[in-house]
Amino acid sequence: MLPLVAEILSDTNLHKEFYQQILQPLTTLMEAYLQQQVNLGRFRSINPAIVTRVLMGALTLNTVFILSGIDSQHEDVSAEAMIDEIVDIVLEGILAF
Repeated sequence: MLPLVAEILSDTNLHKEFYQQILQPLTTLMEAYLQQQVNLGRFRSINPAIVTRVLMGALTLNTVFILSGIDSQHEDVSAEAMIDEIVDIVLEGILAF
């Protein structure tokens, strides 16, 4: 996984394709979902673009830590537990009630 991430970051054509084919559709979907939840009153007034990037950034960086073994604090943390905790932290911060 890490060699793929390194290649995506270093190859201009590859990171453009990765963004257009994977990241952009995901961010668009997540931003639309967050805005819908704000409109329905379930989430407080937030900037969906910022919250999307906070969530995606936290998940990406911590996944790299887990996969690389670079941070010993992540040795006993499963990917599922890490995702659950990050999503819980973000949701508790944006819920309207």
